[in-house]
Amino acid sequence: MKNLKKIITGVGLILANPIGEIAVVREKTSKPAVGKVAGMFTFPLETVEEGESPEKGTLKRLIREEIGVVTGMKKPRLMAFYSVMPGTVTIVYVARCEGATFRPMAWEEVEAYGWMDPAKLLTMESRRPEVEPVMLDYLHIRQHGRRACGSAC
Repeated sequence: MKNLKKIITGVGLILANPIGEIAVVREKTSKPAVGKVAGMFTFPLETVEEGESPEKGTLKRLIREEIGVVTGMKKPRLMAFYSVMPGTVTIVYVARCEGATFRPMAWEEVEAYGWMDPAKLLTMESRRPEVEPVMLDYLHIRQHGRRACGSAC
């Protein structure tokens, strides 16, 4: 029997404030297997740990570890699944909130950058590989609604 390569699953959260900006973090460590290089900008992303469910485990841990305290957050909704890097799948959720106090517990892995217009994140020279397809879909959904996005959403 062939040795099957394990798929690395990640969870991402596009957390938007009342004026439409999203929470952005900057990577402090590199993880080449998932295309992560120190200094890259991204929306919060976390790898699913063994025995953890993406929505109930990883998403909650992501908020605690990469953002901090979130006020008035609506229930996150599934946006889409992405396979940007070979051997990886990223499950992206979207949620709105009144605000956040950025105090990442995973301070050795990420630093809170703050709120940013999602279109500006696309212009950042150093960004995670997931940023472009996810932000393009997110901006399309914001402008045209979920139905206009097609099968990727």
